[in-house]
Amino acid sequence: MMPEHESALYHFSLIIININDKTLQHKTQIKANLPILAPSSAHIFNDHRFTPFTLVDREPVSASSFVLTLHPSTTLPPSEVAAQLAAPWTANDLWSLEVKQPQLQIAREYTPLPNAPPGALRFLVRAIDGGEVSTYLSRLPLGATIDLRGPHGSFDLQARLRPAGRLVFLAGGTGIASALQAAHSVLDRTDSPPPDVTILWAVRARDEIQATQPAAAAAAASPRRPWWNPFHAAAPAPERLTPDMAAPTQTTRDLLALQARHPSLQVHLFIDGATAPLSAAVLAATLRAAPAAPHSDACALHAQTRHVAVPNAGTRSRFPAGACACACAGAAPGKNLLVVSGPDGFVAALAGARPWRGGGQVQGRVGGVLGEMGGLLRDWLVLKL
Repeated sequence: MMPEHESALYHFSLIIININDKTLQHKTQIKANLPILAPSSAHIFNDHRFTPFTLVDREPVSASSFVLTLHPSTTLPPSEVAAQLAAPWTANDLWSLEVKQPQLQIAREYTPLPNAPPGALRFLVRAIDGGEVSTYLSRLPLGATIDLRGPHGSFDLQARLRPAGRLVFLAGGTGIASALQAAHSVLDRTDSPPPDVTILWAVRARDEIQATQPAAAAAAASPRRPWWNPFHAAAPAPERLTPDMAAPTQTTRDLLALQARHPSLQVHLFIDGATAPLSAAVLAATLRAAPAAPHSDACALHAQTRHVAVPNAGTRSRFPAGACACACAGAAPGKNLLVVSGPDGFVAALAGARPWRGGGQVQGRVGGVLGEMGGLLRDWLVLKL
């Protein structure tokens, strides 16, 4: 518990923030009376205080999204900077950093992209009307200071995923950043057979994937209906990401680079108005039936029922060895993983809403399209980001 004399240093505000295109109420706590750590600090990251980074590049991706590249504002030698920036990737499968909006004293979490240049962090940002932090970031000039706090770990994927299992990631919009992190984490490990990874990425417009459409035209073409609606009329089949795609955006190049290292990675693209939607039929075909792995309904790692009340941020750390409670009779424990990330409506339509409890969101029961699939999910653990 925090000492009483420190409690006055905190102020709380109920705000509306946007996380990976999803708007939600969130109680953000900023230690207002404590200074930003000085650039000469020996630590680039801090879980409790904000540390300064410098904006060195902004690359447009679409009419409303862009990739920011940041360097830590530090006097540490490059080797130490590289080591500290690499540490969260080793400690976490999924992780994020809070970005501070100093005028309003609010913060929101962003997911770093893998494969950043040496000594740098990269973030995919979508500027949203009324989004205080995303609008602030979209207007900053190069050379500006951006204050970050964290890192904050999320779900431990490797402890939940069975050996040589399957990971299917349903990404809506900028939810692709979490998909890239997840694929990077489970595919780049060398201590076990690689899993089979499939990413289904749903976007509003083609300019999220290919830089072939003028920004003004892309904005004008933005649909009014929910672009993840699984009941849209029939349309051409989803596209498959291949190395010969013309004019890929930065995000698409990241996916292609990951595919080049791991050719088994499959990425299917669902573009509103241009391809079939991310439908129940598509999901059923992707989650093809497989023999169920042994698990216990009491296991915090592998039982879906044990995840209903888990906070949306997961455990914030990896599970210790021996945490699995499955009675495996000599078989390796674990599940196939189905992870959903994107706007609230996207997640709710596909996997059910994440209810609010105790001032934050929890996983809730599996609903939406996936909730109607019954036995097809018997060997899948569904996680909502």
